[in-house]
Parts: sequence; C-alpha cells; structure tokens
Amino acid sequence: MVDTDDYELISRGEIRKLRDQLKSIDPIGAGDTKALQRSLAELDEKLTTFLEVLNGAVEDMHEEDHESEIIKTKIDPIIDKLNQVDDQNKKLAQGMVAVNKLLDDKLDQLNDLVKSLLQAQQELKESVRDALHMMKLGGGASSFNPPATPSLDTHLDFGMPSDKLPPLPSSKVSMEKKKFKLF
Repeated sequence: MVDTDDYELISRGEIRKLRDQLKSIDPIGAGDTKALQRSLAELDEKLTTFLEVLNGAVEDMHEEDHESEIIKTKIDPIIDKLNQVDDQNKKLAQGMVAVNKLLDDKLDQLNDLVKSLLQAQQELKESVRDALHMMKLGGGASSFNPPATPSLDTHLDFGMPSDKLPPLPSSKVSMEKKKFKLF
C-alpha cells in the first residue's frame, strides 16, 4: 500500500504557535456551563408558566364563547319582540297622524259652519231689530217684510253615507234646563 498523501515539513516553531493558539481558544469553562444550565432552567420555567397562562386564556375564551352563545339564545327572542313592538309603534304613529289629519279637516269644517251660523245669527238679530223698529215706527206688522232666510250649508262629510252614521244620543234633560237665550 502506497500512501499518496503529500507531506510537508513544518517547523517546530510553527507547531508551537499552533498549540499556543489552540490553548488560547478557551472552551466554555466549567463556571460558564453552570450559568448556562441555570439560564436554560429559568427559561424552561418561564416558558412553562407562559404556556400555562396561554392555556388558561384559551379555556377562558372557550367559556366566554359558550356563555355568549347562551346569552344570544336568550336575547334573540327579546330582540325579535322589540322589533315587533317597534313595528307596531310605527303603525300606531301613522294611524295617529292620519286621525289627527282627519280631525283637523273636520275641525276646519266645523269652524266654517260655526262662522256661517254666527253670521246667520247676526243677520237674524239685525232683521228682528229692524222688524221691532219698524213696528214701533209704523205701528203694525203689515209693513214688515222679513228678509230671505240665509241658506246654510250644514252638511258635514264624515266619509260615510248619512244613513250609516250612528244615532245621536237622546236628550233626557228636563224642559227647565233647556231654556236658553238666543239673543
């Protein structure tokens, strides 16, 4: 067997330098290994604590999800009922607005009727006053010609035929209470 490796001769000085260099390279000392082991043990303990905290947080999140699901099943029917109440309130409000508009229209009609009645009453007062004055002056009723009776539009539109309207309440007031003064 022939060795084909190339050999080179190195002086002892160079070998000594290499040995010194190897000795100067300080492998991890015995004191440093203990500190490293302590650091690794502390790191392991901290990582274990951290993992425990994370596992607790995950469990809490699962419990909260379960609780929120329970709450949701209890709250959903309440929300549905509130939505129904809201819809009913909207319908009631629309109805109230419609009734208010209808009442305003009827009130306007009644106000117009009252105005025309007051005007007719005023004309009738003047007519009676004129007739009385003429009777005093002329001495008799033969010269009195009453003015034409003003026509009043007393028809109110209640949105239905008049034969379908409910009857008016009967008056049970005694005749003594019915005395009133026209003028």
